Amino acid sequence: MSHFIWAIALTMPLIFASFYAIERIRQDGKWVVPASLLIGATLMVSPTHSAYFGLLLSLYVGARTLVERKMIWPVYGAGAIGFGISMALWWIPALVRYGFQGVRDGLGVGANPTLFGIGGTADRKYALADFAIAQKQNMINNPVGLGLVVFLLLLFAVFFAVFKYRKEIARCWKAILPAFLILLMVMLLFLSRFYIKNVPKRNQPAAEVGSVPFLEFLGDEFFVVAVLAILLFTLVMLAVISWKVQDFPDGNLVLVFAWLLFAFYAVNAGPFYIKLSPFRAWMVLAIPAALLAAEGMGWLLAIVRGTASSFSPSLARPAFIMALVLLLIGIFSTSFVQKYAVNTAQWSPGGFWTSGEEIAGYLWMQQNLPPDAPVYTFSNIALINAFDKYMCYWCVEQRNFQKTGFNGTAQEIHDRLTAWEYGYLVIDGQAVQRFGANATNAKVQELVLSGQFTPQFQNQGIVILSVA
Repeated sequence: MSHFIWAIALTMPLIFASFYAIERIRQDGKWVVPASLLIGATLMVSPTHSAYFGLLLSLYVGARTLVERKMIWPVYGAGAIGFGISMALWWIPALVRYGFQGVRDGLGVGANPTLFGIGGTADRKYALADFAIAQKQNMINNPVGLGLVVFLLLLFAVFFAVFKYRKEIARCWKAILPAFLILLMVMLLFLSRFYIKNVPKRNQPAAEVGSVPFLEFLGDEFFVVAVLAILLFTLVMLAVISWKVQDFPDGNLVLVFAWLLFAFYAVNAGPFYIKLSPFRAWMVLAIPAALLAAEGMGWLLAIVRGTASSFSPSLARPAFIMALVLLLIGIFSTSFVQKYAVNTAQWSPGGFWTSGEEIAGYLWMQQNLPPDAPVYTFSNIALINAFDKYMCYWCVEQRNFQKTGFNGTAQEIHDRLTAWEYGYLVIDGQAVQRFGANATNAKVQELVLSGQFTPQFQNQGIVILSVA
């Protein structure tokens, strides 16, 4: 993650708190209560990553049920209660008040044809280097790259998991191979069917769903398909072995690989129709990547200790410490330094601002108008609410008036704003970008000359008017 201040930054720690509480249910059934509350909170904090949490939770429940070979009713109950809390406190009231389309618009997905094809503003295709190398110059909203040492530990863990259980694979291959081939065909059918070739919002338009030939899809997305196939095989192998082997020691890896398979697709879903803000899935990918890299680190250190001990038992501890120090230095230099640079870099106030004068006007508004004062704007609602004032984000009529009301008369604008109980109107540089400089200047003069709007603050970037 970066140091953006947004709801997603709250969702991620809630995800960890939720799964901690769920895991604690194993030791004490009373943890169902905090787990239910945390699940409910996490399911209504942010649109995209609350959905991601729901998917991670579903995979968790499925993997736990498979590995433990029994129904885990307390966990099911916590999930159901948490879902009910989120529906009762947020989703159902929102649907009742604003309707399905209003909720879609409020969540920012109204322009998408379905709820399954939601793209992000910075979606793109990724190559191997994007995962292996973390850069100091990175995405401002969601940095990419794991770092070389973490990536190598992750790679080692994937292949060592197969090597470690090679004997079990030999015994269970009649179950592993058919299950893998069936799931691989289903995965290839899904990927090729929903492949749209280009990432929407790029220079080239997306292809129609199902129109790209299979071999063309395979050539374009060979890296993604190959990685998904490797992860799928490892997941199937571990799932079958955990089912057939009593007291399987690495049962938790079934969940980790399920999460990793899902998250890797989620990050690379830009050129596919089924997606959910793919570039923001990097922080979801980081969860299983960190867990599996730590597992790989433990395995590697155990190999180092064992190898050194075979030469001389006295060498085992120094070799272990030396390897641990080298790995920590590698992680620090190839992951931490880059992430720290991104999170401490100097940021501009925001790319949407048109001038310093515009910023100064909003600062004046924050400091001189009462908290939660009702302020209307024809441009950016977020700025009104961000600067401690109020404009109704969920009111469809008021938002539609932003598009059409600017061309109305001063009397029409005044009537609407007074009916909605707005005391102030902001016309800023972003309105100039939207409606043009001449039209904006003419509108300000019309409003002032009407006698129904009085300037409270004015400079070259913004005019703040009080409504009579």
